[in-house]
Amino acid sequence: MALFGIVLHYLVRDIAPALRRNEDVIVERCFVSTLAYQSLAPAEDAAEVVGDVDVTHNVMSAPAGWESCVWIHGGNGAAPPTGRLRVAYNTCAGKIDYHGALVLGDTGGVVPAHPHAAVTVVGNLITGLRAEDPNLRLTYPPPAGWTLADNVFDSAGLFHFGDQSLPDLPSWTEASGLDPASEVCLPAFVDYERGDFHLQDDDTCAAGRGTPLADGPAHDQDGKPRAVETWDIGAMQGSR
Repeated sequence: MALFGIVLHYLVRDIAPALRRNEDVIVERCFVSTLAYQSLAPAEDAAEVVGDVDVTHNVMSAPAGWESCVWIHGGNGAAPPTGRLRVAYNTCAGKIDYHGALVLGDTGGVVPAHPHAAVTVVGNLITGLRAEDPNLRLTYPPPAGWTLADNVFDSAGLFHFGDQSLPDLPSWTEASGLDPASEVCLPAFVDYERGDFHLQDDDTCAAGRGTPLADGPAHDQDGKPRAVETWDIGAMQGSR
């Protein structure tokens, strides 16, 4: 099985056979709607190891819902992967029909022999969930090199860690040891119903709460430069 597969509108699948060892993968500044998810899948062959994978500044929105916005169950069955997986400053808006807005791990409980040691999930904005929808699902204990922080989650959604269903962010942080600087709040969008996920100027939930990516893209989903000192959470930088 290939390390990295991406599904957009269920039309593009399994790009990994075209990749070679240590090539980097970037999924940046896409606007995805109508039943879509992006998936990083595990590999069983030591030769099927790409370099760094960045999923940044994307908007994923579907009124009908989907299985997940970003689903990572990376790793390798034959050798430790050396690349970094980074999911940063994306906006996920809508109902989640199945697994969770952000999924880390195999939902069947399979743990790769060699999980990725470097996984970063920061600055993502999750909104539009129903009460039964998970914000985040982590299926196995995270390695020490994983970083989850500065995310904004939906107050209506749950959290899952292993086989535990957790009602709120403090419970998730206590169980996983992750997301110490994340928040649960409702962003003020320009027009959520029409799919305009820019933040209003008076937003107090996601505006100015993010930390710039030291070695990541400095432009938001619109191609607008990010602020120098603080970034807005989600795919789009506000006008402040």
